[in-house]
Amino acid sequence: MAPGGCIRCSFWWRLILVLFWLNSVYSQATDSVRLVNGTSPSEGRVEIWYNGQWNTICDDYWYLEEAQVVCRQLGYDTSNVRPRSLAYYGQGSGSILQVQCSGSEYTLESCDLYSGDFVCGHREDAGVICEAPVSVRLVNGPSPNEGRVEILYNDQWNTICDDKWNNGEAEVVCRQLGYGTDNVTPRSLAYYGEGSGPIQRVECYGWEDSWESCTVSSGNSSCGHYEDAGVRCEAPISVRLVNGPSPNEGRVEILYNDKWNTICDDKWNYGEAEVVCRQLGYGTDNVTPRSLAYYGEGSGPIQRVECWGWEDSWESCTVSSGNSSCGHYEDAGVRCGTDVSTTLDPFQWPATTTDYYGGIYNVQLVNGPSPSEGRVEIWYNGQWNTICDDNWNLEEAQVVCRHLGYSTDKVVAWSSAFYGQGSGPIQHIQCSGWESNLGSCSLTSGDSICGHNEDAGVTCGYTNTGITNRTTTYRTSPRVIGSMSFVGVSLFLLTIIATVAVVHVCNQQKASPSAAMGVQLSSLTTNSAPQPASTTPLPAPVCVDVPV
Repeated sequence: MAPGGCIRCSFWWRLILVLFWLNSVYSQATDSVRLVNGTSPSEGRVEIWYNGQWNTICDDYWYLEEAQVVCRQLGYDTSNVRPRSLAYYGQGSGSILQVQCSGSEYTLESCDLYSGDFVCGHREDAGVICEAPVSVRLVNGPSPNEGRVEILYNDQWNTICDDKWNNGEAEVVCRQLGYGTDNVTPRSLAYYGEGSGPIQRVECYGWEDSWESCTVSSGNSSCGHYEDAGVRCEAPISVRLVNGPSPNEGRVEILYNDKWNTICDDKWNYGEAEVVCRQLGYGTDNVTPRSLAYYGEGSGPIQRVECWGWEDSWESCTVSSGNSSCGHYEDAGVRCGTDVSTTLDPFQWPATTTDYYGGIYNVQLVNGPSPSEGRVEIWYNGQWNTICDDNWNLEEAQVVCRHLGYSTDKVVAWSSAFYGQGSGPIQHIQCSGWESNLGSCSLTSGDSICGHNEDAGVTCGYTNTGITNRTTTYRTSPRVIGSMSFVGVSLFLLTIIATVAVVHVCNQQKASPSAAMGVQLSSLTTNSAPQPASTTPLPAPVCVDVPV
């Protein structure tokens, strides 16, 4: 048996090996993933070092769980993570990987990794926003997408003077906050109430990504708070009715965790149905909730929604996962009242254009990997029609995206049934590009000149925050650098201290055999029956390397 002192040495040597391993893992983990081409260090295109090269990530299966793992690995908080798809931060190069995570992993390497080269192109490169710095806010508005504009300037909140406050400035603020910019309304004369503190004048061209890129000057001498500027941004689309025979009915789907979810019909009653119809701008007098996949089964995650009935949107209700208790055969639907209120339904054609444009009511994107892309179909003459790809160019595609509330900055028009062949009649559409919806374009039958092998499709952007002509940069925030440095230096110092301590203790044991002998002799003297003393000297304990 090895002496007790040597066993203790073996334990400490094992501890040192563990510390060296932690140093190695930590240094590799923080260097194996990076964010590229973002406007700040906490966002960008995700790239992972794999097989000796940098790889981009395919946006198939790129959801909140995968994005949270990336941010956690880089040292960011995961409470405000937003995954991005469709090469939101520009297209990368090299190999492409597909990633699937449960969300609890600490590194991307702990997730399932496999090649995405054959199923993805760089137009689908994934990105992420880990923590967006808050430097602009909307205050005192009736909804999150409108209010008095305040900017964080010189370490305090400032209001904006309404001199030079026009569409360009308002669009920049909405774009920075992640809203669409197609239906922005600038407000003046303290429309949302007077603020306090300093006042700034802001002048923008309209294409900037943030107000920091505009010209800012003091407005204290020329403006008062009775001139505080405000804005109403385009409201985000978060609910839709799918697969119904008319625009005011269908399967209910909500945009939750950046993907479309169906609703479980448990607890799906009049209160919940009325909230959805109210949010879409329909009347609530003749609402009919539907259950058991009345409008067909959907796909993807399932949520349970419980409302009182008075809420303005489903976001104000209680939402919980229904994946474990519901199947898509229980997908909820609704038939809303036909008395459409003045609130604009982004999926509905304006009622005033119905007769003039021959009955175009609705438009949908079908069979795409995300809500913002797919085969284009329009509700025409009481049924869904596909679009012929003859004369299907960027102008027509932009009108579709604008109609659905998506960005028109990074639109891609697809032809030759890129998203699969549809069915039913085919229409031929020509637009100038400035139209707000397809109802303003020229529409003719395409049945005689097109087949479904020519069905048109489109890829829209999420918001008008396209990034173009940006120099690729690889940056890390000072906070992350500080925390990473602290952990790394602490591990290194702890390893050095432990190594020195173990060497010192083991050397003392080797140099003091009499102490160990004294312990053994003292144990002998405690016996009740004395034994004859041996004339053979006891061997000194020798530290032997114990395999670890």
